[in-house]
Amino acid sequence: MERTLIASLNWGLGHATRCVPIIEKELENKNQEVIIASSGVALEFLLNRFPDIPFIDLPDYQIRYHKNFPVWLSIVFQFPRIVKTVYNEHRSLKALNKQLQFSKIISDNRYGIWLQGVPSNMLIHQVNISTKWRLIDRVVNGIHQKYLREYFDELWVPDFKEEQTSLGGYLTHGHFPHLKINYIGPLSHLNQKEVSIPKKEGKRIFVLISGNEPKRTRFEKRVLKVMDNEELLNEIDTIVVAGGKVGKSKKSKKNQVKSSKIQYHAFMNADELAAELTNSDIIICRSGYSSLMDIYPFLKQKKIILIPTPGQTEQEYLAEYWAEKNPNVVWIPEYQVSKKLIVNISDSSELVRL
Repeated sequence: MERTLIASLNWGLGHATRCVPIIEKELENKNQEVIIASSGVALEFLLNRFPDIPFIDLPDYQIRYHKNFPVWLSIVFQFPRIVKTVYNEHRSLKALNKQLQFSKIISDNRYGIWLQGVPSNMLIHQVNISTKWRLIDRVVNGIHQKYLREYFDELWVPDFKEEQTSLGGYLTHGHFPHLKINYIGPLSHLNQKEVSIPKKEGKRIFVLISGNEPKRTRFEKRVLKVMDNEELLNEIDTIVVAGGKVGKSKKSKKNQVKSSKIQYHAFMNADELAAELTNSDIIICRSGYSSLMDIYPFLKQKKIILIPTPGQTEQEYLAEYWAEKNPNVVWIPEYQVSKKLIVNISDSSELVRL
């Protein structure tokens, strides 16, 4: 029997969620065994979703974030340790391959998950890395793309091939003459099966919290504080908040919010997320690429408010790019959330949901 290894980066839950449709597609081939590889909360999420699939616990990159530096600069400072982790995961994979004999490898942004002589594909949405500095972009992307070209047979980009309909803009499109790129279309773990979704009455806001700690918790606290506002609650019937914490209790945070109109869920499964996205008039979330792929089907019917992670230049670029292309999308810097979020919600009274 053939064996396919699917490895996800542990960076919030986004990389893990977009691996779900890839895993499900590979499972359709009854003549092969699928093995999951990851670490941390990403591995926990995938094991909850696919409890019967064998797994490998990989070394974790353990990237830490400096509160005053952009994410890309934090990564530069930790680069020697990251390189060591990439080396260790590649060495671990070579040892495992002697026992398991993989026939195909799909790596989602894990740079050490490739093998010579085994078809190795990289699932990636940043063929171009954005630092907001053109000269630095040129140097970084030259090194980045050379590595991708040397060690991966094909890049699987979860976006549309046509630039005019692209979700990622500069990140996913450009002149890549030496890279073999396969644009496979958006990937979402929410739309893999038909779900019966009852309609709910009243004006609803859905807040989707995501990202790495400690910025995820800081974002959650800030948004909850703004939501628990008498002026806003007079206009809204229900506010649903999904905390994005795997395996946690779904009980409301009564110590953080006072209004019964606010429903807090530490974690929602795919069906629950799909239901809330369908029923909401306004969606508030980070501008992480996987979150954008999840909300893309609702782009023309909902008001979408994007709040990028501060210092994460990829999310800042995507927020600006989506707001420029789509009249239903606005973006707000996190430090302006308390001033601008209520104004943007109040301006959405004429929206009609699906």
